[in-house]
Amino acid sequence: MAGNIILSLQLVSDSTILIHLENGGFQLLNPITEQFSDLLTPKRLMQAHIGVAQGRLTVNGDQFWGRNGTQLIHFQTKQNQVSVFPLPTIRLPKDVSIGNTFLLDAPTKLYAPYPGGLFAFNTATRQFHQWPHPAIVEHGTIRNFYDTPLARRANGDILVGGVRQLVAFTPHTHRFRSIPIPNTTTDTKVGLIHAGVDGNIYFTHAMTVYRMTPDDHITPLWTAPHLDYHNYFHALLLDRSGVLWIGTNGDGVQQLDLRSLPVKSYPYHTNFVADILSLELGLPTPGWAQSYNIPYRLRFGGSTAYLSARFDDAAYHLFRINPSGRSLRPLLSIQQGQQRLTFNEGNGLRVLPEGTIWMVDIFRGLIKADTSGRVLNVFALPNDQVSDIQPLGNWIWIGSEFNGLYAYDPQARRIVRHLRYQPTDSTALISDHIWCLAADPQDASVLWVGTQEGLCRLDTRTLHCRAWTEKEGLPSAAINTLLTDRRGQLWFSTLNGISRLEPRSGQLRHFTTADGLLDIEYKPFLGTQLPDGRLAFGGITGLTVFDPLALKEATPQPVPTVLTTLRIANVPVEPGQPGSPLALPLNATATLHLTYKQNFLTFEYAGLQYNKPASLQYRYQLTGVDEAWVYAGGQNVAQYTQLAPGEYTFRVNAADADGHWSPLIKTIQVVIAPPWWQTGWAYGLYTLLVAGLIRAFIQYRINRDRLRQEIIFNEQEAKLIKENADWQTRFFTNITHEFRTPLTLIINPLERLLDQSGPPALRQQYDLMHRNAKRLLRLINQLLDIAKLEAGQLAVTESRGNLTTFFSELVDSFRLRTERKGIQLTYEATGLPTDYLFDAPKLETIGYNLVSNAVKFTPEGGSIQVTLRGEPSGNSPTQLQLRVADTGVGISDQQLPHIFDRFYQGQDSPASMGGGTGIGLFLVAEFTHLLGGQVTVASQPNQGTIFTVMLPLKPTTGATAADSPTTVEVLPTDGLKADLESTRQLPVASSTAPLILVVDDNEDLREFMAGELAGHYRVLTAVNGQEGWQLCLQELPELVISDVMMPLVDGFTLVERIKTTPLTAHIAVILLTARTMAESRIQGLTVGANDYLTKPFQVQELHLRLANLLRHQQQLRLHWQQQARQPALPPAEVVPTKPAIDDPFLLQLYTVLDQRLASSDFMADQLADELAVSPRTLHRKLVALTGMNVSELMRSYRLRKAAALLQQGATVSEAAEKVGFDGLSYFSKCFKDQFSLSPSAYLLAHKGA
Repeated sequence: MAGNIILSLQLVSDSTILIHLENGGFQLLNPITEQFSDLLTPKRLMQAHIGVAQGRLTVNGDQFWGRNGTQLIHFQTKQNQVSVFPLPTIRLPKDVSIGNTFLLDAPTKLYAPYPGGLFAFNTATRQFHQWPHPAIVEHGTIRNFYDTPLARRANGDILVGGVRQLVAFTPHTHRFRSIPIPNTTTDTKVGLIHAGVDGNIYFTHAMTVYRMTPDDHITPLWTAPHLDYHNYFHALLLDRSGVLWIGTNGDGVQQLDLRSLPVKSYPYHTNFVADILSLELGLPTPGWAQSYNIPYRLRFGGSTAYLSARFDDAAYHLFRINPSGRSLRPLLSIQQGQQRLTFNEGNGLRVLPEGTIWMVDIFRGLIKADTSGRVLNVFALPNDQVSDIQPLGNWIWIGSEFNGLYAYDPQARRIVRHLRYQPTDSTALISDHIWCLAADPQDASVLWVGTQEGLCRLDTRTLHCRAWTEKEGLPSAAINTLLTDRRGQLWFSTLNGISRLEPRSGQLRHFTTADGLLDIEYKPFLGTQLPDGRLAFGGITGLTVFDPLALKEATPQPVPTVLTTLRIANVPVEPGQPGSPLALPLNATATLHLTYKQNFLTFEYAGLQYNKPASLQYRYQLTGVDEAWVYAGGQNVAQYTQLAPGEYTFRVNAADADGHWSPLIKTIQVVIAPPWWQTGWAYGLYTLLVAGLIRAFIQYRINRDRLRQEIIFNEQEAKLIKENADWQTRFFTNITHEFRTPLTLIINPLERLLDQSGPPALRQQYDLMHRNAKRLLRLINQLLDIAKLEAGQLAVTESRGNLTTFFSELVDSFRLRTERKGIQLTYEATGLPTDYLFDAPKLETIGYNLVSNAVKFTPEGGSIQVTLRGEPSGNSPTQLQLRVADTGVGISDQQLPHIFDRFYQGQDSPASMGGGTGIGLFLVAEFTHLLGGQVTVASQPNQGTIFTVMLPLKPTTGATAADSPTTVEVLPTDGLKADLESTRQLPVASSTAPLILVVDDNEDLREFMAGELAGHYRVLTAVNGQEGWQLCLQELPELVISDVMMPLVDGFTLVERIKTTPLTAHIAVILLTARTMAESRIQGLTVGANDYLTKPFQVQELHLRLANLLRHQQQLRLHWQQQARQPALPPAEVVPTKPAIDDPFLLQLYTVLDQRLASSDFMADQLADELAVSPRTLHRKLVALTGMNVSELMRSYRLRKAAALLQQGATVSEAAEKVGFDGLSYFSKCFKDQFSLSPSAYLLAHKGA
């Protein structure tokens, strides 16, 4: 706000309030958002050189009108434009003010009073009309400070305040009429006029507030407690709840409820009964009625009052009012006797319409009497505290303060029903503490029961109760007195006012001190209906008397409910606070967004009805938490704790003092955001996780079942494998034994033949046979050892011997092989001075396989070092170390873990193609383990390998093994016999015999084939494919016989190189191998092999295959020679200039010749250089292909080119020059030798053709 002092307020609309401040400015307030905005600031008014004493804003908010004395001010809010319209000039007496009030009646009508009349201004045409009237004056003889007030009535009349009167102006007739204020002599002007929402006019005059009805009936409503004619009343406002608010000067705001109950109330003069008798009935009060200690009951039978009382003498007395004498006449007196009942509040008293009187005393029980006081009957009752009695039908209902409700049958003289509170029965009494009873005036079968827990409607036929408690809208649960009025409505007093219940509809209406009641709390039993129908209730401090029929039923007005306060964790929350969830005021907030920690909420609310705010009842509900409305009574706070994240709707509703629930329900959405682990994406993640776990569990079950099946399968497979292995072991054992018998019959005769003298060639054959038979025996023994290992039958057989000598002989057996390969083989033994016990065959197998592998995989120029030493421990060695180191190709890291596996052969290194069985290193590892040792290996590719075997040493002391020294078996494989070390004398073929290259890594087979072929062919040998390829390039053999499995370069690779190189493409190849599979044969033929020969083979077959291939090559060579040296042919048949051949080398050669054809000095050496071969190789190639040397081929090719030129029309000299012949005579001679025709004759023959 721009200031703290407010001069006036105008409610423009529900969202706009115009505020006039003391500083002269005008502001707008949005009551929903509680936001202020400037309309006209003092600065803006100063710029326009105007002032505004009073202002009004149109409903649409775009037009502002104001008045300042003789000026009307117009402000267009959208255009921000100010206009001034002066009032017509009038003459006023000296010291008389023209005033500042005006009335904006319609969009185009504005009225402004002045002393002596009324101006009317048309805001559309900007025209004034003046209507004089003498009653419109500045002030009367008693001056006040009020400007002349104006108001518009519901009928359209304009009311103007005058002195002791109201002046009504009718706009459509332009007539005035005066409405005088009755019963006033104060000569002063009307101060304020307010048009109420109820259609009445409220105004002030002198010190009184008046109400004028639409028929001009004026009644005073309220008079100020002291005099202040000048400026006492400041504001009037009638709200929709019927409360007139009066703003005063010095006495605050006065609240006048125009709908209050017409009540007569006053403090007790004596007591309830005495005051009723004396003040309401005009009877003299007896002396005994002055006492507060006498319990009594007052009932009226028609117009006659009956009074029962228990005096200090403990006697019960019944009195009746004597109408004629207007006095109390005693009817009967019951003297004290044996006390039967406990009854502290007087006696129960009921007077029936036909004159029967029922009453209770504590001595005799239930008494029935007539109107004369004669006792008709007495009925004994059980000893109980009787609070009230009510005859109904044939029974007398008796209420007990502690033990529920009894039904007494006078005819049977016994209690026939006893009703009590049953917690599990919703149709039972709601309490055993009963205070009062009342018969329903419209239904003779219904009894109303007032208890300390609420009100019950008892159907005496079914004995079912319907209850009203605070939850159903009672202001208090304790019902102290029950009365009925002449309309059949039920009235009862409580600890919180007086209430009315309509028995048929169950509608409640409550009355409190705001309705004119003297007390809010009323006593039990103090209540009666007077003969004229009025009801009287006794409160704590006084008496309340009213006529129920005089109560006007107001039209129920909807009670709006607003939210006033929000507390989070019991801390008030306001918009703009740090961390506040409110961006707007609470009541303007539609949706409240909270975090999951802000789940302790308290809502405070209020109903906007001001006549009886304490009588408002509330109910609320938080959907999602409360299943139904929660009835809060007058409590205006709703609290919720530990709210779970989610969306809720808080609803609150108010009921007016008459119990009408308003149709206006205030709602606010509450959204509590979940924590991150309860958000949608988190639940999605949980769903995926659960689904994953379920899937994992299912997969686990599947895998477990599969694993179980695999285990069962593996067990079965292992069983089958074991059975198969056992079968294989038995088979290998049997077959090896079967092999050993014929080998024995082969080896022994061969050894006898070797011991005999004979031709060297024959002895060489015997030696070859003996070596390979021993090799086969060794392989069979290894297979037998494997079978024994798998069967667990291989035992250790120890013998005595010298380990140094043993391994020295073993190493020496390889020296001839290493010398042939150019490998340096060294042996060193240390630390083994004496003999030891060891298993010689197994130790020999270990050493033999390690050294054999080293020789096999070490290239020429390499070295192998065998070291044998005893590892010292004390005075003698305890372990034997055998170390074999080579500089061979090495073993890759991927192969190292597998080299000791059975039948494993490496595939990565070219050297691995050297064949083998794959059981050598397996036996090394198994025998080492069997002997109690271990074997290790260290290797680097292309650098070498080191095998180390550690075995335990067993000294000969105390040994039981054989004493004979152990030696290594001499292997004929290595040519140790001296008489066989001489070089074999092979037969020598002629120099013109075909050149054959034999490539095989097996020395015996290689030498055997070379010996068999030497008598017919010139033979070259190579130990592997790499060496064979080099010999092919150097020697250009006519045919190559190659093994398939060889180290470095295998047979397939060798064939591919030969057939794809132009220089060697003409060489025929026979592949020789032990592989018999069709795939192997197809692979060899695919890469270009001319023939395939499978081991074992017959020498005669080898000779026949060689002869066939060589004969085929010779036929091709003769064919090419015939083409090159063709006899005389018809010219047309000599057109081709190149032989019909697809040899790539010849095609390359002819291409070079075409490029140098005209050069006569282009010779054979230059041609060899162009083809990147040596002259010797070129010569051998051309002779092998064509049977001609280089010069002959070049001359023949030139002449064929010349013949082609002659056919194309060239002269002899031109043809000779173009093909590189310097002289015509030499050209003619050569041409005639080639074609048997001279060039000239060839030319003539060609032309003739």
